[in-house]
Amino acid sequence: MARERLDLLTECLLSPCARDPLATALVRGDSRIRYRALRDRCAALAAAMDAEGAKKGDVVALMLTDGVDFVAHMFAVLACGATVVPIAADAGVADVARLLEASTPSLVIATATLPAEVVAEVSRRARTVRVGRRGLSSIEALERAGSRGGRAIGKAATSTVDAIKFYADGSDGELGSITFTHRQLVRSCRNVADALPGEESGRVAALGPLHQPAALVGQVLATLGHGGTLYFADPDDGGDHARWVRSSHVDTLGAPSAAVLAIARQALEQSAPIDKVEVILKWGARLTPDEGELVRDAFPAAKILRWHGMDAETGRATVCEELAPGLIERGGEGVSPTAVEATLQVIPGIEQAAVVGVVDPAEPDPRLVAFVVAPGGKSEKDWRAFVQQQLSPARQPDRWIVVDEIARNDSGQPDRAALAAQASGGRRTRRRTSS
Repeated sequence: MARERLDLLTECLLSPCARDPLATALVRGDSRIRYRALRDRCAALAAAMDAEGAKKGDVVALMLTDGVDFVAHMFAVLACGATVVPIAADAGVADVARLLEASTPSLVIATATLPAEVVAEVSRRARTVRVGRRGLSSIEALERAGSRGGRAIGKAATSTVDAIKFYADGSDGELGSITFTHRQLVRSCRNVADALPGEESGRVAALGPLHQPAALVGQVLATLGHGGTLYFADPDDGGDHARWVRSSHVDTLGAPSAAVLAIARQALEQSAPIDKVEVILKWGARLTPDEGELVRDAFPAAKILRWHGMDAETGRATVCEELAPGLIERGGEGVSPTAVEATLQVIPGIEQAAVVGVVDPAEPDPRLVAFVVAPGGKSEKDWRAFVQQQLSPARQPDRWIVVDEIARNDSGQPDRAALAAQASGGRRTRRRTSS
């Protein structure tokens, strides 16, 4: 049996394109780019890079601020059999000089908006093509002049060829590098995909600004390799990204921690939690307890996974669940007390509600206990019927305790420690029974 071909181009572009060429691969503003159009653009760019002298074994540095441009040029470089070196376009002159000296690229493809002093440094060290300026660059001109589709892409890359090389300062201040072959990246891509729900293509979306090239490569692995959509936007640009995620019906959202928080705040400000997202694949800083609760309120059905990056030896991606403190783990779900409380407080007759988890040695999961202030409210039977329609089984209270007022801390929030102690004492408890 022939050995399976493993290259990033096939995994993240050609195979998804073959499965559904009209699926949306990239979104930027109002523009949507389908997999077939992305494939054709990459073919044209690869032909243009050939004309610029890029060949197998070369190093090509990318200094691009536009996410769509970065992805298209990255695949084109891989199609030539060359190695991609991403360099942040906002790097200073000294950092750019160090990176170019270390990577010795034969070609640099850079955004047209680089500062003049950076352009001078780049041009001094390597053949440079600037993208997006008035008056088409040589690569853009060749692309538009009819080279589109002029070559079959995906022939030059092989499993053991270096695909991407990252440079970063080590703890000792010295510049170090990590290189990943196509085979390592494909394995990482599949490893990340294994953590995602289901097999349906197109239900995965990633959002984030192009501030960290390494993170963008992670987005490509987690999203395009799963047949999903990369959505390029800055979460701080004022756009309604929560509405986009909600209307796109995605079940998995990949984004930096800051973007996840920005979308969560938007969703809560709109009083419209995003309950269709099943998994959030995030990278960056860990969520604080308050941030974790906020994200759980905005994404009540989501499991939060954290991508820790790729192992330098194997390329294997490390993905693990991040369960923020304050959540109650029941039935494999992280239950947000405040999200359950918000549902209980819309039940007619219930004025206030607070939810805590109480450990029962006889049960595998904590019991969910609801404290409610319900003067003259309906019966517990009515309350249980309501939550059965609104909440998953793990989020439905096992016990209801009716109180005249809910114990609160100095900040006015429910005093969950005191409430848990009260629930353990069993005072004024109504136990939920099977119906």
